[in-house]
Amino acid sequence: MELAALLDPSLVLIDMEARDAAEAIACLGELLFRRGYVDEHFVAAALARETKFPTGLATQGIPIALPHAETEYVRVSRVAIGILRQAVPFRRMDNPESLVEAKAVFMLAISDPNTQVMALQQLAELFQDGMTLTQVAAARSQEQVLQAVLEGLRRLEAKSIQ
Repeated sequence: MELAALLDPSLVLIDMEARDAAEAIACLGELLFRRGYVDEHFVAAALARETKFPTGLATQGIPIALPHAETEYVRVSRVAIGILRQAVPFRRMDNPESLVEAKAVFMLAISDPNTQVMALQQLAELFQDGMTLTQVAAARSQEQVLQAVLEGLRRLEAKSIQ
């Protein structure tokens, strides 16, 4: 399954308010739950996983977090995106003792373990150039966020064909 197929404008929050990482994860997880994409245990599982395996990344453009839970809590695969009004600290994936002030949160809800790994790899590649995240941070609508991500995916695809 392509990452683009997991995107949905109704799962993009602009100017999302959260005091901390747990609140950001809960906000996006509840959105996925209300839409029927995850079960009632997804948020708790994502919070528990974040404690053991932090997902903050000091990426080019803006720092981000990629929280997710195990596939068993997912009914329909989707990615929810939150652009935070104010950055919140997430523990870093590469150095859990350090924090990164995440400005965007990409919450993965993926029902297949292989697709989950592919989506994480694709997102990691996508965010290496910095351009996509800069465009995401500047977006003022759900459609602009998705357009920035889709354009980044097209650039990635074009690069891999060359």
